[in-house]
Amino acid sequence: MTRCWPPGSDEYDLLCQVDERDKQELQNQQEQYQQLQRDLADAISRLASLDDIRILLASGAKANNVVTQGLRPLHYAAYTNFVPAVRLLLLRGSDINATDDNGYTAVHLCAERGYKELLEFLIQNGARVRFTDLRRQSQLHTIADEPLSMALKRGHLDCAEILLKAGADPNAEYFMGHEINLINILDLRSMELLLKYGANPDSRDRSGLTPLMKAARHPQGYATVKLLLAHGADVNDIASERHDYRTVLHHSIFSGNVDLIRLLLSHGARYPDLKFDKPSPLDIAMISGRADIVRLLIEFDADVNAGSHTTIGQPLHTALTQRIENKREIVKLLLDSGANPNSPRTSNRNSGPILADYLNAARHCGATATRPPTGFGVSGGQQAGADPEMVRMLLAYGARVVLKTASQHPLGIVRTLERIQDELSLDLLCLLIDAAETIDWFMMSKIIYTFLRSANRTQSSELFDPSVLADMTPQRLAALLADKSAYHNGIPDDLMKILNGGKNPSPVLSLKQISRINIRHYLIETTNSSGHKLIHRLNQLPVPDILRNYLLYQN
Repeated sequence: MTRCWPPGSDEYDLLCQVDERDKQELQNQQEQYQQLQRDLADAISRLASLDDIRILLASGAKANNVVTQGLRPLHYAAYTNFVPAVRLLLLRGSDINATDDNGYTAVHLCAERGYKELLEFLIQNGARVRFTDLRRQSQLHTIADEPLSMALKRGHLDCAEILLKAGADPNAEYFMGHEINLINILDLRSMELLLKYGANPDSRDRSGLTPLMKAARHPQGYATVKLLLAHGADVNDIASERHDYRTVLHHSIFSGNVDLIRLLLSHGARYPDLKFDKPSPLDIAMISGRADIVRLLIEFDADVNAGSHTTIGQPLHTALTQRIENKREIVKLLLDSGANPNSPRTSNRNSGPILADYLNAARHCGATATRPPTGFGVSGGQQAGADPEMVRMLLAYGARVVLKTASQHPLGIVRTLERIQDELSLDLLCLLIDAAETIDWFMMSKIIYTFLRSANRTQSSELFDPSVLADMTPQRLAALLADKSAYHNGIPDDLMKILNGGKNPSPVLSLKQISRINIRHYLIETTNSSGHKLIHRLNQLPVPDILRNYLLYQN
């Protein structure tokens, strides 16, 4: 039975002095041991002779004990590529798979520093090369990467292949993605090595992108795309909602690399399903101002009449209303390929003729009529008002002009002209009236007068009495607008009577105009289309140039 001495007694004080001496002795021994471990690590680091290392081991240093922060003598030997010391330490009981506080082993260090021979030696002696459990039955609580990842990051491909041959996982998963997602997309050698040993080419990174998507988006990604396709990458893979459900083809348009895009198309890249209601590859190509890419997509059967998005509408609507470079060339490509110039814009808010949307967009003088979809780069082409030549092009491909309200006719654009009347040009106004199949002259009289006043070209009041206005023809209007002999700021009384509810003139089109309209309609109907082949049909007919130009509004 142990006897307890009360505090303050002589026996108690003597016992405390003995305990302090024991503690001090134990501390001294611990410090001596730590110094031996430190000396062993230093000897290995400076590549001392094996005899010096043996002396330290014989003096009490341990081959498998910690030096600092979990590092053991084997870590120091591996870090300095001191192969004889590694052999000696393993013979003296060093754990070949010992980890430091961060989870790194000697194999990690060899892979990171490119020590091929030492790495092979460690693997031959049972070193572990795989540290992730893809079945997630157990997890190592470590921040260390796989040795394979470390070798790839440092460009030590020979070490990486040694690890792969020994069973390293080419599909190891990390927080930011799989092994193949973490390497540089232009690093062909590393990419090919992983694919050779079974890496999944369709692995997604944390953002949801596959290597093929990232390579397709890169301007210099052609070789990588070709490599991934050769190893079975899905050419029609679709990204998540976070990336607007973009396909590989979508991403390739952003690269601007025509050869890369052609490669994908020739390998079966399809245009996306419209159910996602997102911009199509054709939309992106047009808004980027890349007429060459638009031509390529059309060559591979892009649907030029497919309405892909509720905001930007059909391709022709997109090309006409967005601020893009090479606008006229792109519009002509679409029209030549069958785009319908009379198709209403697809929209969940309203729907109107494409011509009306173009005129309305042009009034913003460089601004877009609709906001480009997220991720689109507007290329800075300026659109300073509606271009009469663009309207002539639409007319040549069968566009119809109806100067009535939308409630009176589905192709009516008179309300649009009301909105843009202050920005109308003389040439454009005359062209629209000349090309109109039918006109609401009461509505147009307001527009004409506002145009005259804003342009400071008002005529003497007798020109605007009801009888003159009732007899007005497109040619008469053009003559009146072109006449600059009279200027004043007052509003003619007789025109005010018409604007305030007086007579509603309805002049009859001339026989020449009616003939032109009927011939155009006949040619459109006999092509079994919506009018986009009108210009081609006329070019095939043996008619004089003056008649052809008149029918196409090119005169």
